[in-house]
Amino acid sequence: MSVQCSGKSNRMAVGVAAIAGVGAATVALVAPAAAAEPAYLQGVVISTAPGYGSSATGSSNYVYGAGCTYDVDAIMKNYSAAKTPLKITVSNGARSVTLYNRKPGKTLVRSKWQPAGPGIYTITASLDGVTKRTTAKVGYGIQLPANMRDGACVVFPPYY
Repeated sequence: MSVQCSGKSNRMAVGVAAIAGVGAATVALVAPAAAAEPAYLQGVVISTAPGYGSSATGSSNYVYGAGCTYDVDAIMKNYSAAKTPLKITVSNGARSVTLYNRKPGKTLVRSKWQPAGPGIYTITASLDGVTKRTTAKVGYGIQLPANMRDGACVVFPPYY
């Protein structure tokens, strides 16, 4: 036994299938999206080498130089979902300086830091309730010109 369909019933079946497909697509468009992953502060680091000589990279005595300029980096995941500004501060006792205070525009935010004098500094980054810190020992420093040792900092005692 064979079943034959007329052209009219084939067109109707195709029409019903098309309507069902459009309906499914509409449901998919109005269904709520999965919750976006929140922003997450992963860390804060001084990315410039500490100094030249006894305080250079590879030494166990990492000391930065007052008067020299360093890059401070905050690294985050899913920065575009941040609900609060990223805030990076540096303090050494009673004095605190804000290096950055706005919504992040990329995964790595870099700001410049120039320690004012010798001492121990705390660098703090905060984003959406997450806080990360690092500390830095600072002695007296002289910034070399860019054409000498890539502008490294020569650091002198006292080391803290």
